[in-house]
Amino acid sequence: MSFFSSIYHSIFDIAWLKKQKDKKKEGWSQFLPFIFLIAVLTVLPAFWTFPTTVKNAQKIFETRIPDFSAEIKNGTLFVSRLEQPYLFEETHGEETLKIIVDTQSTSTKPLDEWIDVGKENGFLVVKDRITFYDRDLKQTESRTFADMPDFSFNKESLVRIVDRLSGPVSYFLPLVFAFFYFVVLLVGRLLSIAFVSLLIFLIARLRKEQWTYSSLFTIGLFAATGPLLFDFLLWSFHRPIPLLSTVFFFFLLLAVVFSNKQEGGENVKK
Repeated sequence: MSFFSSIYHSIFDIAWLKKQKDKKKEGWSQFLPFIFLIAVLTVLPAFWTFPTTVKNAQKIFETRIPDFSAEIKNGTLFVSRLEQPYLFEETHGEETLKIIVDTQSTSTKPLDEWIDVGKENGFLVVKDRITFYDRDLKQTESRTFADMPDFSFNKESLVRIVDRLSGPVSYFLPLVFAFFYFVVLLVGRLLSIAFVSLLIFLIARLRKEQWTYSSLFTIGLFAATGPLLFDFLLWSFHRPIPLLSTVFFFFLLLAVVFSNKQEGGENVKK
């Protein structure tokens, strides 16, 4: 069976999945390339957007960012030579980004009073934390400087970093990102398969079903295809839902184990 035909059956074909319980080699041969494919597709946009982003950043630093000095010490950010509150705004197509820096005020307006919530992305930098709003996810996250080591930087040092990222490096870095994402995705999915397979194995034992953990893990290598593809599609439309694919995977594997038909229409319960 071809790779893509196997992918197709892995998504929904319960009877077909049950037949794969002893095909470990085929399972790994599908699982690893599919993980790699998803990793490449996820990072692929960076291959043409990252070099352009670096060039735009160089231009912005040269023409629009004023001189400043900043230091993080004992979890507190100090910014000098910059009139505050400082507002930077950049628009590309339909996306607008606002960065607000205000480390001197005793009371700063919340981020949602600086940006058009739902339409603009924004960063609010104050003396003890940085807050970010993502318009696509409609989520606000905040990180304090309390756990950060003491260090200092200025406009010149940031310009040097951006300059180093230009040229061939801007095409090489997406490859590095793709590799690390592949490793993270691989490890994460294997842990998910191992954990869910163990749960299903315990449930099968309680019901006296004749399944081994090894068989369930092997089926999991195939069955992980649908949830992984589902996660990728949600990410592509900026609508990730945590743990939803894990729940999807659990019930898919559960359906494989407790469906009545096996290869010859036999019940696996004895």
